[in-house]
Amino acid sequence: MSKWCAVDEDRPVCLMGAEKYIPEGDLGPEIVLKTYEAAKDFEIAKLNPEDPKDKAQIDSIEDCFSFLSKLIASSGIKTRYTVLDNFYEFFTSRDFSPSVMERGKIWRKEAPRMAMMACNKMLNNWGGDKDRIKHVLAHSTTGWDVPGLAHHVVYDLELPQDCRPYPLNFIGCHGGMTLLATAATISRSHRDDLSLVVTAETCSILATFYQPGQSFDRSMHIPYVLFGDSAACCLVGRPQQSDVESSKQSGFALWELNEFGCQYIPNTRHVLLIRVSEAPFCYIENSIKKELPVHLNREMTKHFNEWLDRVLGCSFEDVEFAVHPGGKRLLDNFAKLVEDLGVEDGQKSIEHCIHNIQSYGNLASSAILVILSDLCRRCVKDNIYCMAMGPGVCMEFGGMTRYNPSTWRPWRKVEHMNTAGSSTMILFAVIFALVAFIASGASLADLM
Repeated sequence: MSKWCAVDEDRPVCLMGAEKYIPEGDLGPEIVLKTYEAAKDFEIAKLNPEDPKDKAQIDSIEDCFSFLSKLIASSGIKTRYTVLDNFYEFFTSRDFSPSVMERGKIWRKEAPRMAMMACNKMLNNWGGDKDRIKHVLAHSTTGWDVPGLAHHVVYDLELPQDCRPYPLNFIGCHGGMTLLATAATISRSHRDDLSLVVTAETCSILATFYQPGQSFDRSMHIPYVLFGDSAACCLVGRPQQSDVESSKQSGFALWELNEFGCQYIPNTRHVLLIRVSEAPFCYIENSIKKELPVHLNREMTKHFNEWLDRVLGCSFEDVEFAVHPGGKRLLDNFAKLVEDLGVEDGQKSIEHCIHNIQSYGNLASSAILVILSDLCRRCVKDNIYCMAMGPGVCMEFGGMTRYNPSTWRPWRKVEHMNTAGSSTMILFAVIFALVAFIASGASLADLM
């Protein structure tokens, strides 16, 4: 057992701001379904149904399209967005096979652009001196270059020359949590430095269809039905008085960052995959196996109480949840889990997460930061539990507590001390001191 105990420390490390950027290109369910259907017809037209080998391929394409149609209808996603001006035209005009070079070029242009849109918006709301930012942590799983996204942010924001970039890439959907935990660790070691966390994902440009040499495995197509494009950022550090005043004006409350944790699920490395593709014209391929919700639900059922106590140490009634919206089924499972543990309305407890998946789809590593950018402004409770999951399969989690500088006292978790054991230790210490005193030649009169 453990409890939260006051300690003598300086200002806490806080989440001081967060913002998102969503591009304007339409990636709604109708557009995606229309594109997949056109790709199906395009490939089938090249095959001979009288040839047994071609007929088997036609059946595989039809079966895959039928599955994707049902997935699109049941995904719960109402709108998604892309950096492409016209998703349908982009792929149909290239016979559904844009080159690897072309896909990479889009990432190199759009990822930094989206990142800067999010950063500038957040910095304007914060209103502080950007020269206090000495660490930039950036992540993407949908592309890369060197110098990378973190370097571009340092250059484009014209940050101090001693600002250090941290390019932490290809982590997957829990990348936002990884960066947030790392930024908190850095800020605890550098008391006056601020850390800027940035994520940018161009998931839409990775879409793959039914070309020869590419897999018809359903798990290879699921990400392109669920994922959308976005960027997000947040600011981490020890707040000064000016930050407290800025928080009141901007409406973004300061949130003290407590402990972070992570847990891998054994024997699940095959369940979520992101890798450079070996297929022609494919840039980076994703794969999500259907057993993912089963593994996640089993692990959370076993450990969720322990995780919550570890990072917040409070009851469910005092917590709002920011959970990475991998998909509708994952959110439904989480809502049922917290209801089984005592929450009255599980769906309401994750309404910000549900809104995220409905409005934007799965935003990969940006998702958790996008949710926090909304929740931290609207949260009525004083505690937030945040969690994201990704390849590994890895689950990362953390706790945040509303920062009130007028009443704040630094708290941290310590183990309960056994009362009987404590008394015994004190008694031995007293006896030892007396023996040492007498052995030194002193008398009882001296002691008196």
